[in-house]
Amino acid sequence: MSHYLEGQGVTHFIPTTLHEELDSEGHRRREYRPVVHNLLFVRRDTTREALTHIISDCPFPVRVYSHLDSHEYFELTGAELMELRLICDHSTLGIQVMTSHEADIRVGRMVKVTHGPLKGLTGKLVRKNKKYYVVKTFADLGIMVSVSRWCCKEMEE
Repeated sequence: MSHYLEGQGVTHFIPTTLHEELDSEGHRRREYRPVVHNLLFVRRDTTREALTHIISDCPFPVRVYSHLDSHEYFELTGAELMELRLICDHSTLGIQVMTSHEADIRVGRMVKVTHGPLKGLTGKLVRKNKKYYVVKTFADLGIMVSVSRWCCKEMEE
């Protein structure tokens, strides 16, 4: 999919995390793996019609996240995309991916991370299995990343 989009001149981003495993000889192999299988984001450099034409001509099955009521594509702001990259690049303990509905039903307070590699990240602080997570929702995707609650400051409404 990535090669197809590059051939069409479409700028895209695939959220990946660093995965490390031992091979048969005991050497550590590091490689980047997608956070969610077959999830990517494209830059909207062209019109919606041109992007729809490129997607419809794609040799792979594609699902585009869109609003239920208007069928307009979900669009992320630059700040949201930077937060997504920040989460994927610095989550050493792993992240949990869920639907936005599952993320929205979790009870928590809005916080901003003030220390550490996730500094500046905003989201909902929730507790699960005696650990704290910041839940961030992008389009129809919810992401939980493990943080220390002492690194978070509650945001005023």
